[in-house]
Amino acid sequence: MLSEVRRTGGASAALGGTWPVLENDGTLLRSTWRGRLVRFGYPTNTDEQSYIALHTDTSLDAATPPLRSTFGDLRPVRMTTKDAVNRTVIFPRAAGDPTADQVQISFARQADGFTSKLGWVKGDLSVGRTYAGGAGKQLDLDQDGKPEITFSQSCGFLV
Repeated sequence: MLSEVRRTGGASAALGGTWPVLENDGTLLRSTWRGRLVRFGYPTNTDEQSYIALHTDTSLDAATPPLRSTFGDLRPVRMTTKDAVNRTVIFPRAAGDPTADQVQISFARQADGFTSKLGWVKGDLSVGRTYAGGAGKQLDLDQDGKPEITFSQSCGFLV
């Protein structure tokens, strides 16, 4: 998922967002912090949740103590940037999926969407690891210029 938060005023102030990093839900979770990435998951499992900041000037602040929630202990991690748009990729990774590092490196924003190792979004259409869909009359799954899916009229669909 791509989260974009846009500045609406105060052009000189840093634009921030808060990432809820699960630290303990009855089991102490492992977490990795490096540069613009935060990953966390269970110590005995390769599945993990990742937050990926898409700005080179990102600042992460995890100084606030964890808060108790209905899910467990969440550490609020404040991510700020000087850019006018704060962009974060939220990536639930399972075994066999690309790593958060690979997703961050491969991510390319475009005027009408984005591409990455996870898939792509273009206008109202998207293709991911386990789904394809959106709204339209056709879908070119492999982006070779030939649609693999065609409908008689424009509609919403999920494949």
